[in-house]
Amino acid sequence: MQRKQRKRLMGLGLMLIVVLGLVTAVNAAEARRTPDWQRALQQTLPAALVTQVVRAPHPAAFDPTVISAVLRRGQFAYRAHITADAQPILLNIATPGAPRTVYCVVAQTGVQARLLFINYYTDNLWRSDWMVLDGGVLPVTATVRTHLAALGCQAVVG
Repeated sequence: MQRKQRKRLMGLGLMLIVVLGLVTAVNAAEARRTPDWQRALQQTLPAALVTQVVRAPHPAAFDPTVISAVLRRGQFAYRAHITADAQPILLNIATPGAPRTVYCVVAQTGVQARLLFINYYTDNLWRSDWMVLDGGVLPVTATVRTHLAALGCQAVVG
């Protein structure tokens, strides 16, 4: 009887070791993977050099009126009324509500440093994707600074 129990315990122990080994391997591979937001940025602006990144602690506070251009739409059509150079522009972009995640990024594109918003949207069913939105050339306006403070990203522009 004890022999059967010992075999059973050894079998369970071996299975536990295999499962823990697989979990460890998956976690190690995932830790080395490039984050999805970085891949979205690289696909959109391959020559951009990221100099500052802050993950917004309050992504629901994102206000699309502060963006000057949509650089990557992803799977979504986005609708926002923005003003660029005092000219109102209507972008036809319909997202499924507020973004789940917002990264406020300062990237060097050529000779200019730009503020970018990299937002993750999902409809909780089928579609989820990253959008890259241009917040303009640095230094940013007072309106954009206020928006960054609402997001919790004020550190990105010092």
